[in-house]
Amino acid sequence: MIFDIDGVESKIGYSFKDKMLLRQCFTHASYANEHGVSDNELLEFFGDSVIEFVITEYLFKNAKGDEGKLTQRRSEIVSKAPLLKSVLALGLNEYVLLGRGLEKNANLDEKVVF
Repeated sequence: MIFDIDGVESKIGYSFKDKMLLRQCFTHASYANEHGVSDNELLEFFGDSVIEFVITEYLFKNAKGDEGKLTQRRSEIVSKAPLLKSVLALGLNEYVLLGRGLEKNANLDEKVVF
């Protein structure tokens, strides 16, 4: 499968210097195992931390409430459902590289690995 780097960059409005890093972001472990390339799991781990930090900073500066309420709100924002909604709204799920077995049998929740 050919990865459409230009299509992804167009959808997100950002041009990457390292195009292979962008491709890796969309490479599921099942595809990586079949093709001998790196998957997105470490990048996902890092990205989750960045998203959580950005939301934490935003809530700290803009939201009212105690620590417990802010923690709950952050958890709601960075959970799978709102992130999946954003990915689907941008159509980024169409670019995820999946292994043959997963591609054939996956539903949307399994396909989106961000």
